[in-house]
Amino acid sequence: MTALAQNWLLTRHAVRFELGRPLPSMVRIEDIAHHLALINRFTGATARPYSVAEHSLLVAEILERSGVSDPMCLRAALLHDAHEAITGDISSPLKSYLDNTYRIVERGVVEAMEQHFGIADAARRHAIVIKHADLVALATERRDLMPAHRDEWDILRGIEPVTWIDLNDREGMDWPDWRLAFLVRHAELAAQCEREVQP
Repeated sequence: MTALAQNWLLTRHAVRFELGRPLPSMVRIEDIAHHLALINRFTGATARPYSVAEHSLLVAEILERSGVSDPMCLRAALLHDAHEAITGDISSPLKSYLDNTYRIVERGVVEAMEQHFGIADAARRHAIVIKHADLVALATERRDLMPAHRDEWDILRGIEPVTWIDLNDREGMDWPDWRLAFLVRHAELAAQCEREVQP
């Protein structure tokens, strides 16, 4: 007799996160920062360890440098991949092979996190600019951290990397530094959001 697969996972801060029924009460910013700081993008194919936490900070920075000052938009940008703390960072090519079950689980985790942080409306309202910043970050990451290769990435047609950074210059930071940077930036944006809603 085969044992049933476990349908929940244990987070770094000892939260039982139910994959079939994710709730906002299961979400902890400390878990998100910790997990994302340890999850590498591009399945580890980068010139140096490059985490989802560092990527998320870059996306928010790209928006801010482009003139976006709305803290709700910046917070939604910082948290745009927060669900990957639970689902992992699955490469886009692999996602195209997965069935609908993964998307249902991912959507549930996204919704629980958006509710917990109160960013659901901002994530929808600013979806286009956040996605564009995400792609600009991707183009920058490809230029700086991925091996040179002649094949185009269809998703990056018409997208230019930023010119104000070389991601190799950040090589000296380790995962605890990125965890802290993520937590600090989130705390700053959360405080700004709170000030804006106070009468």
